[in-house]
Amino acid sequence: GAVPWAGLSALAALTTAGGITYENSTGGKRAVLILGGTGGVGMFATQIAKRYLRCHVAVTCSSLNQPLARELGADDVYDYRDDNFWSEVTRPNLGQGKQGFSMVLDCVGGDDYWERAREFLVDDGTYVTLVGSTRYGENSQTVGS
Repeated sequence: GAVPWAGLSALAALTTAGGITYENSTGGKRAVLILGGTGGVGMFATQIAKRYLRCHVAVTCSSLNQPLARELGADDVYDYRDDNFWSEVTRPNLGQGKQGFSMVLDCVGGDDYWERAREFLVDDGTYVTLVGSTRYGENSQTVGS
């Protein structure tokens, strides 16, 4: 089935591609923004980032799925259907003079998400997309602009 693949994809995206490790060699805090936090990979990524990798976790999902996102461990939840949700996103304080996200995991896709999300990354942050430049499940390329 698809469940093991979703879990392994989340783990690989966070650790291998995203560079977030259990040991936390940075000495500061880490924060992950998961775009599509209540999809298959996003649900695993939320739990792994929060409970195993000990990160501050922010996710985007619909307002209907916000209780689920919080139950999975999300600290901050943003409704991607709100046209202005990017203005609501806050940059976590990671210590050592850093504010923002160590990593953005994009489970949704779309070049506009890359354009908006990169301004929330810390200088040495990583953006990982599982989808690419075309938004998954949408005819439109622009959401939340």
